[in-house]
Amino acid sequence: MRLFAVAAPGLEAVVAAELRALGLGGVEVPGGVELEGDREAIWRANLGSRAATRILVRVGEQKVADFARLRRFVAGLPWERFIGGPVALDVQASARKSRLYHTGAIAERVRGGIEDRLGSKASGGDAPVRVLVRIEHDLATVSIDASAVWSRVVMSSITADLRAICALSAGALVGMAVPLRLASG
Repeated sequence: MRLFAVAAPGLEAVVAAELRALGLGGVEVPGGVELEGDREAIWRANLGSRAATRILVRVGEQKVADFARLRRFVAGLPWERFIGGPVALDVQASARKSRLYHTGAIAERVRGGIEDRLGSKASGGDAPVRVLVRIEHDLATVSIDASAVWSRVVMSSITADLRAICALSAGALVGMAVPLRLASG
């Protein structure tokens, strides 16, 4: 899979060095680091990278000059590789120096293309999938934000841990007579 580690402006070299240290390699480009990898690489990058702001999975790229072509292009992408069940699509679009410049209409066509391909799997679910589409000079790049999925998994377990810690510190667990005292200073 084609991956892209997004870097804050000027920090591409830092992200590239960090990914090399993680054994992932990659090529430094403006805005981040392009690399190839599998699901393990996605998890390793999300777990180990502190400098990358997010990890994207590139789904496809193609020149598009009109909305109908954009929708057909998106419908032809292999969404089954990335979306296995009903999801809640969160499509975010940006456009720069392109014939297609209305980001709301771009997002609508991308959502429509995914629905054309997947049918009912593209809607009705609770699991949000963030799809990013960037059109620059009529070149559409479609990606899935793998960091959004990662953070949802990690944050749900962290949130559960924090709830337990709060309950413990408040003495809310069954059988506790007094709340735990947290050490201070």
